[in-house]
Amino acid sequence: MNLTELSKQVHAAAKANGFWEGERNVGEIFMLIISEAAEALEAHRKGKFADLQGYEGERKSVADSLLFHIRGFEKYIKDSFEDELADVVIRVLDYAGSRDLDVSIIEGNIEDLSLETNIGAMLCDTCEYIIQARLSVEYKATDKKVSANLRQVLRQVFAIAKFSNIDLERHIELKLKYNKTRPYKHGKNY
Repeated sequence: MNLTELSKQVHAAAKANGFWEGERNVGEIFMLIISEAAEALEAHRKGKFADLQGYEGERKSVADSLLFHIRGFEKYIKDSFEDELADVVIRVLDYAGSRDLDVSIIEGNIEDLSLETNIGAMLCDTCEYIIQARLSVEYKATDKKVSANLRQVLRQVFAIAKFSNIDLERHIELKLKYNKTRPYKHGKNY
């Protein structure tokens, strides 16, 4: 998955859906990324995990239509731990796409992260990386430094997914497809 290329597509979709009308507040953007990490923790605490097998099995038994995808996504995937991790990545990619930043990560780089065995602690580490990325933007660091911080956020989320045996790329793909069906600004003010 080429995350830099995907960031351009994610950002274009977010713009088309109204999320980039006028100036965006950087603090707000990064807080929304953190909120997705918090939602991932809540889903994990509640034991809300995606049923990708159920989704795929039902998809194969009916016509593969957009209507099924919406209903199937909401039934088997929406608001799950995996879905919220995908949302973290999508929000990071949206911001990176807005600034044309290089956020490509190398698969091997995920392996060298020292992960704890507690999802809450791992997500807390992710939030620390998000804050570092936000500070690098606020203090007008170079794009190279901002990119490095965002790559660290992405590496952490992909590492959590790998640790949790989650096909995060598939969940990102499904969420992006679902987002295309949602109303303007996904029915929210911002």
